[in-house]
Amino acid sequence: EAWGGIFVLALRTMAVRLMSVALYLLLSKEEKSKDENVLISELCESLGILFYTELMGSQNYGFPMRSMGPKRKRELAVTSRACFKAAVEAVKEPENADDGSDEIHATWDLIFMVGKVSLSQDKGLSFLVVEEKIARSFELEGFPSGEEQRKRQYEEHMALALENYVAALAQAKEIEANGGAIEIQSGGSSHGHTEILYRIHATRLKCLITAAKRHEDEFQKAEEEALRLTERHPFQEPESAMPASEEHVRDRIWNVLADIVSALAQCRVDQPYFHRSVYRHAQALCWAPILYDPLSTEGSHDTVPATRGFRIRGLNNSTAVSQSAEIVMNSLFDKKRSQLCAVWVTPTSAASPFQALNNSTRKYDSLRGKYISAYVELLRLSQRRGKLETFLKGTYSCRRDVACYFQASALVGGGIPPKSHANEPILLIHNNLREHGFLTTVKREANSALADILIHEITERSTKAQSIEEKKKTENFLKLAYSTYLRLNCSREDLDRCRAWKYGANTLREVEAVCQAFLAYGSDEEVTEVSGGSAAFGDWSGGGRKAKIFDAAIEKCKKMFPTLTGSYFSKKAIAAVKSKKNAGNEPQQAGDKRKEPPEEDMVVMPYEVAVPSGVSAGDSFLTTVRVGDFTKKLKLTVPETNPTTLRFTVKVPKSSSEQAAKKAKGDGPTPEE
Repeated sequence: EAWGGIFVLALRTMAVRLMSVALYLLLSKEEKSKDENVLISELCESLGILFYTELMGSQNYGFPMRSMGPKRKRELAVTSRACFKAAVEAVKEPENADDGSDEIHATWDLIFMVGKVSLSQDKGLSFLVVEEKIARSFELEGFPSGEEQRKRQYEEHMALALENYVAALAQAKEIEANGGAIEIQSGGSSHGHTEILYRIHATRLKCLITAAKRHEDEFQKAEEEALRLTERHPFQEPESAMPASEEHVRDRIWNVLADIVSALAQCRVDQPYFHRSVYRHAQALCWAPILYDPLSTEGSHDTVPATRGFRIRGLNNSTAVSQSAEIVMNSLFDKKRSQLCAVWVTPTSAASPFQALNNSTRKYDSLRGKYISAYVELLRLSQRRGKLETFLKGTYSCRRDVACYFQASALVGGGIPPKSHANEPILLIHNNLREHGFLTTVKREANSALADILIHEITERSTKAQSIEEKKKTENFLKLAYSTYLRLNCSREDLDRCRAWKYGANTLREVEAVCQAFLAYGSDEEVTEVSGGSAAFGDWSGGGRKAKIFDAAIEKCKKMFPTLTGSYFSKKAIAAVKSKKNAGNEPQQAGDKRKEPPEEDMVVMPYEVAVPSGVSAGDSFLTTVRVGDFTKKLKLTVPETNPTTLRFTVKVPKSSSEQAAKKAKGDGPTPEE
C-alpha cells in the first residue's frame, strides 16, 4: 500500500505539471484562434476533473497514506471550481461578436460541475453522504446571534450551487428544444437534463435534513434557512393561493417535502433506469416523521397521519415509514444480479466531466455501497429476515472486487486465488485491503444486520421454551445464530485481537446473537454454571462474562451441529420470499423446471457419505442419490471440523421407500468430485 500510494502521487503530480505547461503555452499567445480556445477549455476541464477526482477520494497519497483534512479539501474544491469556470469562460463568445452563427455552446455540463463543487463544500452536513468533501469546516458553524442579519457560509454556498444547477438545467432544456443531442445512456450515469433535475431536488432534500439535525436551540433558525433555500426552486407551482410566508412553518416544510418527492418520482418515470432518485426517494420517506414532527422519538419506526401522508408518493400511513422506504428501495434489488444492485455504467467515446467522474470504478462501487447499505438497514428496521438472507446468499456468488482480488492474489504470489471468497474472513482485524473492499464490507454489514434481527426475535420470546415445538424453534434460532458466526470465518484468537470484541458490547452482533440464543435455549443448570452462579447478565465486555457464555455456546453448537457451515439459512424464510415473488405468475410451460411430487407422496430418508480424499474444509463436492427411477444431485460442503463422513437427508417418493431404505443400509450414494 505504501509503494502504491507513492506511485499514484507521482502519476498525479506529473499529470498536473504536464497539463499546466500545456495551458501556459496556449495562454501565452497574444492572439488565439477559436480552436485554441476550445483546447484551453478542454485543458481546464481536464484539470478540474483531476482535482475533483482527488477530492472525491478524500485520501492523501504518498507516504504515509492518510485521510485528507478539511483544509486540503477546501483548497481542492476551490481549485476545481476555478478550473471549470475557466473552461466555461474560454468558449464563451464576446457580447459584441456577430459571426452569423446561431449555435448554442453546450456548456451546461461544465456549469453543472461548478454547482457540484460549490455543493461539495457543504456536503458533509447531509444524511448518509459517502463522499464527504470539505463540509467539516462548516459543520459546526453557528447561527448569527441577536439581531445580526449575516448569512452563514453554508447558506451562501448552497444558494450558489442551486443557482448553478438551475442555469445548467435551463441551458440543457434549450439545447434539447432546438434539436440538440444530449446523450442518454440506459443504465449509465448520464440521462441528459434528468441528472440536473435530480440534483436540484436532492439538494433541497439535504437542506431539509440538515435543518432537522440541528440542536433544538438552533432549530427555528435552521428551518427558516432551509425554507429560504428550498422554496426558491419548486418542481411544481404551489396549489395554495396563500403566500408561503403566511403559512405555518410545519405546513411549508411539508409542502417542500411533497414537492421534492414528486420530482424524485418523476425522474424514475422519465428514465426507468435512473437509480439515484430511488435512493433519495427512500431517504425522504425515512425522514418524513421527523419533518412532520421534530419531537418524534420513533424515527423511521414512526408513522405519518393519513391527512399528511396522502401527498407523499409511496408513503403508506398504516405502517412504519421504514417499510414504505424498503418497498421503494426494493426496485433496485428485485432480481439476482452479479453486481448485487441495479447500478451499472456505460462508457462513452467523448464523456462530459460528470460522466468521466461517474464512469470510474471508485464512483461505481461508492454508489453500489451506498444503496446496499441503505437497503440492508431498511431490511433490518423492517425485520425482513427472509429478504436479507436471500440477499446475503447472492453476495457469495459474486466476483471479488479489485481490492479483494488484489489481496487474495498477493497472498498466493500473484496467481489466481485457489479458493472462493466465501471462505475468506470478513471480520475487521488486520486493517488490510481485503477487509475494506466492497464485497467484504457488504457481507459484513448484511451478516451483522441478520444477527441483529435474530437478537430481536430471540428477545421477543421472553419466556424459556417449554413445549417440544417451542424447543425446536429456539434450537433453530441457535442454529441460525451459529451460522452467522461461522460466516465470519474467524477463530477465537481473531476475536481477541478485534477492537469490537475488546471494547464494544454491541458491535459484534454475531457474537451477541450466539450468546442470546444459547441463554434462551440452554437449560437453567447450564446458564447458571456459565454465568458464575447467577443467571442474570453481568459483565458483557470481551474479557468478562460474555466470553464465558460465548465459549460455552460455541462448544454446545459444535456438539449439536457438527456439520453446519456458514451457508446455512432459514429455508422457511427464503421460501416465503420466493412464494410472494412468484404469486400470480403464469403456470409452468414446456422447458421449465420439473415439479417435484406432492409433499404427501414423499418420505425423508437419511444418508451418510464419505468425504473424498483431497477435499479440505470449506471445499464442496457433488454426490448423486439414485433410488429406483428417482435421481437427485446434491452439492455438499465440508465444514471446518473436517469430518470423514457427512450425514444428510433426502426426500424420495414413497413408492421407492423400500429401495431407499435398502440403499441407506448398503453402500450409500456415490460421491462424484
